[in-house]
Amino acid sequence: MPQQDKSHSSIGCSQLEGREIIPATQEELKEAIRLAFDYRGDTTLRFKDGGSMEGYVFNFDHKNRQISLFVKEGVKESVTKTASYDQVASIFFSGADIAFGKSWDDWQTKSAKLKAEEAARHDAQAQELGIL
Repeated sequence: MPQQDKSHSSIGCSQLEGREIIPATQEELKEAIRLAFDYRGDTTLRFKDGGSMEGYVFNFDHKNRQISLFVKEGVKESVTKTASYDQVASIFFSGADIAFGKSWDDWQTKSAKLKAEEAARHDAQAQELGIL
């Protein structure tokens, strides 16, 4: 079964990499946060005070107006940080979508190619041994 795009809007997750969303309304902010949650790469929250925070969005709470990220600290360590919706000026999809192009169809094509290469190796070995 082909991999489904988790996005419910007209913007697919694979189209977000390198894009910045500057929401004009609270509804646009909620949708941008949902897209950041669905995105399979890091995002950068840019704040109204000029600061920013980059990380992987793993949770959001529309009721309490909070967004949570895993933020890298050091090479192998990350910490959980939370920001208020009221602080967010824009959301920049700064990291690569790590799952882009990893669909079922791509896997099938790669698998068929590997099987054909293996069959060709077996045929070559059989010819060397005089079996074919």
